[in-house]
Amino acid sequence: MFFSRQIGIDPVTGNQVPINGGAKLTGTLGRLELGIMDVDTRSSGSNPYSNFAVVRLKESLWPGSYVGLMGIDKRSGNVLDMFNQTGGADTRLIFFKDWFVDAHVAGTRSPGNLSAASDVGASLTYRSNWLEGLVERRKTGPNFNPEVGFVQRTDSNEIYGDLTFKGPTEN
Repeated sequence: MFFSRQIGIDPVTGNQVPINGGAKLTGTLGRLELGIMDVDTRSSGSNPYSNFAVVRLKESLWPGSYVGLMGIDKRSGNVLDMFNQTGGADTRLIFFKDWFVDAHVAGTRSPGNLSAASDVGASLTYRSNWLEGLVERRKTGPNFNPEVGFVQRTDSNEIYGDLTFKGPTEN
């Protein structure tokens, strides 16, 4: 949902946009990881000013497992695209060291795009020294638009599976 290289870059031309300033704060408090960032850009050519705010909370559960929340708010001087907001939750749960459950749900909000703006997915993975298996399900709405992130494809409804047997390895 978040890709920091979207900040300070014109999405159309790829040219740099001047940054007025910003701040980032990260840390941990017990099992909770926290990340906060705020960056302000100024107008340059056809690019209006923008402000980007990102918050990420992630709580460790047991070894390798977590649950997290993220919120992103982009404000802009562009009257046609004054804001873009993204929020979501994700988790990774590891069971018996070989089983992995990953899941996420996210939604976006922009002027004019009020429905079908979600991304939901889950996967189950098994990994051992002789077998790897994966089953994955993901549905992304046609209006899902995380402007400070990237999406490979919108308006998709996918199921994927893979099973790989590993042969003996030589040392």
